[in-house]
Amino acid sequence: MLSLATIFSGILSRPQLLKLSFDQVTNFVSQTSLLKCDIMHTQPLGVPSDIAPDILPHTIVQFSAESLTMNAEDVLACWDVFKDCIWSLPSDMEPQNLQREAFEVYGHPLGIGSRVLFPPSDSCTNPSCDTLVQMKQGESHNAIIFTLEDGVCCLWAVKCYCPGCNTMYHHNYSMNGGVRTYYEGLPEYVEVANHHYVATNVVHMVSAMNCAWNYDLSHACLERSSILDGAWPFSPQLTTENVWDGFVILSLLNNCRSRGVRLHVHSKIEQKYRFTLAMEECNACMVTEGLPELPHYCDLCMRTYDDNDNKTHKVQAIITDGLSMGHPCCGVFRCTEPLVNNCHRFCPMHHHLHLICAINNCSQPVVADTMGKPTKTCNDPMHQEMERLNNEAANALHQQHCEREIATRLLETSATYPNRRECNIRPKRTANEATPY
Repeated sequence: MLSLATIFSGILSRPQLLKLSFDQVTNFVSQTSLLKCDIMHTQPLGVPSDIAPDILPHTIVQFSAESLTMNAEDVLACWDVFKDCIWSLPSDMEPQNLQREAFEVYGHPLGIGSRVLFPPSDSCTNPSCDTLVQMKQGESHNAIIFTLEDGVCCLWAVKCYCPGCNTMYHHNYSMNGGVRTYYEGLPEYVEVANHHYVATNVVHMVSAMNCAWNYDLSHACLERSSILDGAWPFSPQLTTENVWDGFVILSLLNNCRSRGVRLHVHSKIEQKYRFTLAMEECNACMVTEGLPELPHYCDLCMRTYDDNDNKTHKVQAIITDGLSMGHPCCGVFRCTEPLVNNCHRFCPMHHHLHLICAINNCSQPVVADTMGKPTKTCNDPMHQEMERLNNEAANALHQQHCEREIATRLLETSATYPNRRECNIRPKRTANEATPY
């Protein structure tokens, strides 16, 4: 690497370089370092590749002159001065790796990182707050982020505090009085849990389970030194819950943006229940207002006709999926109360029916099995046999599905499934399913 004295003397010997800007010189050095193979490819035989050649191809000269708004003489003069410096620069990816290593080794202990997430504004945005100064009070905490480009990365998340209205500003939202108010628009990175962020392009990968599995598999070989050596006390594995939370947040933000409102959730509620009220509000709005296409009418999608009483009626075409999977619901017919847990058969209002035999038209109480665990049927031997056969069929079908799924994934990938987890998915009864016994 050349010293500053050598570079400075070279510039003084070529006065035309003094009229160039600093950006032109640095961009010339960085972009020409990416063209070293192109420069060597046109050199005569016998020119060593470990030393910068004296001749710069005319195509490179023309490219640099046009892209950097320089003339050919300035390009050649820059090459004469900086060629040895350019030739000693590392390859395209090496600077990123060196910078990442420098931040992980020397920056993270000091609270400095290559990735730092700040609030979008450095001043309070509360319209009822009179504080006009920049927010300097705050704190930073370590976190990890799941990206497509660089895999799992360490970062610092900074939150700022406004003393005028007691509002704490985070990267995705502001918090005041136990309520999170998300910023307008869609963020690039979504906070899906404490100390965990996910890039939006990761959330958009197929389904939640496949997304988490594919991400962990494809990024298993990437280096995670600061995370794996214990310096960053977080798991580098993307979970299905992380993907689901990111999908829910982005969907709610997109819906709020279309309605011109802000997303508000309570911060003191457990994460899995935090967005329930917001989702119910979104669903209610969808039922009452529908999509923008709802008021659409045309001759292609609607027909009108008159009946025998000269009354006009309309007929509209509806396009729907041919397969309706339904959703988990209470086992009482037409009950609209939601389930506390999708594994439950009844809602809280009808929870006592868990203690009644599941066979239709049977009102006897359920009994426990030999292990003391409550069953779903009474002491009638025929009812117990029906439950046993139903459980065997469900377990066999589920086992075949898991084995087939694992075999398919192993065939599609050349890598071994890392951190293989047992498949433990219970079959759930849906609204479209009849009681099996």
